[in-house]
Amino acid sequence: MGKTIIIGAGISGLSAAFWIQQQGVDVEVFEKNHRAGGVIETLQEEGFLFEKGPNSFLDNAPDTMALCRDLKLENEVLKQSMRTNARFIYLNGKLQEVPIGPGGLIKTELLSGKAKRGLLKEMFRKANRSKEDESLASFIRRRLGDEILNNMVTPFISGVYAGDPEQLSLQAIFPILYDLEREYGSIMVGGVRRILGGNKKKGPSQKSEKQRSRNLCSFRNGLGSLPEKIAERFPNRLHFRATVKEFFFGDKVFGVRTAESGEIPTRFDALVLAVPGYALPELLRPYLPQVCGALEALPYNRLSVYGLGTPKSRVQHPCDGFGYLVPRKQGPRILGTIWSSSIFSHRAPVEYHCFIIYVGGGLDPGAYDLSDTDLRAQVIADLHTTVGAQAPFTSEKIFRYPRAIPQYPLGHVNNTRNLFDACAQIPGLFLTGNYIDGVSVNDCIRNGKNTALKVLSYLA
Repeated sequence: MGKTIIIGAGISGLSAAFWIQQQGVDVEVFEKNHRAGGVIETLQEEGFLFEKGPNSFLDNAPDTMALCRDLKLENEVLKQSMRTNARFIYLNGKLQEVPIGPGGLIKTELLSGKAKRGLLKEMFRKANRSKEDESLASFIRRRLGDEILNNMVTPFISGVYAGDPEQLSLQAIFPILYDLEREYGSIMVGGVRRILGGNKKKGPSQKSEKQRSRNLCSFRNGLGSLPEKIAERFPNRLHFRATVKEFFFGDKVFGVRTAESGEIPTRFDALVLAVPGYALPELLRPYLPQVCGALEALPYNRLSVYGLGTPKSRVQHPCDGFGYLVPRKQGPRILGTIWSSSIFSHRAPVEYHCFIIYVGGGLDPGAYDLSDTDLRAQVIADLHTTVGAQAPFTSEKIFRYPRAIPQYPLGHVNNTRNLFDACAQIPGLFLTGNYIDGVSVNDCIRNGKNTALKVLSYLA
């Protein structure tokens, strides 16, 4: 069926490579770094397990769970119930539990009575039937009000995207909300009708329906186990420290040239670019200059990740649950903290906590410029404020990402469509990555598999 070359060994590229190889196609993967996995990386030190990038995935993605089974990782999967473990938001000087279900919304102190009444009025508000995109913040402000935006949605977006909802595309981030308003006039009415099966029609931008997630998942030795296990399937076909500077094509075959070795003699029948969005223009400009402007304008935030291990005796709060997020203007500068050792086992020695703290992102870009000393002082102060933690700590690690997570701007869906239409001019060229359609581990694996199916169809 021919040969395929994949540029980039992050989870998107590795997933595509795995499923292509599963069908008997010869695959070679080129990666500029010394290891596979991209931002997925686990560090184990002094009895603590720190995730440098993503911490977990949900069990509502069939492609991810199938990949775990195919890799024989089922026995390594750790699960934590989404329903029985608390999440918190630091608001008005204390950690307050995030409500679950209508009863929780009624009782919560995260929202005032006025904001709760505003939720009931959502179904009576005038609908926006325009096909134009708008920011997530604009949508939430229109439909649900400023208080829900500031106290709940903005910290949630900080936790997932480390982003600013004023700058993020509703159509790209939450296509189901975009579609519900246009189809039903109300997100509440539409949500209820879909649950009851009254109208199963899908809008043009809506992704396929997912089953409800029940568990947050990782692996016994951390999330890094996943790319490591896939990499084992390519013992002689995964090339590290191989920076592809350009590709060329003709007569339905592709070739590549690397910075380290020059032109690679092998010719390939299909090429998958699984590099970050910001790295695409260099490769595409000679052939598709019309799409490079949007790619170069795609924002990436700057983020610092602080891993911390400390005795439980030095923290006043029990830290039993998933962790907490911090809305802006509440005092602390950190975006939030994951209580890693409360979620999964083997993250810290007995009677110790393992925390992962996030600082910076789209709402506080200047925080990235803090020196290690100043960043440490900020984290210590904020942990003391939020959970009563006292220094000194047992273990501390700092991980910095100058380009952490792509931020989908207004018009992102159209930009992506234009990008794929342009790439169709080069038969055998395919794209995958977190800059396209979702930044989570599950999204990347889903897109990787979809890309693999397209490659296999083309080769067939």
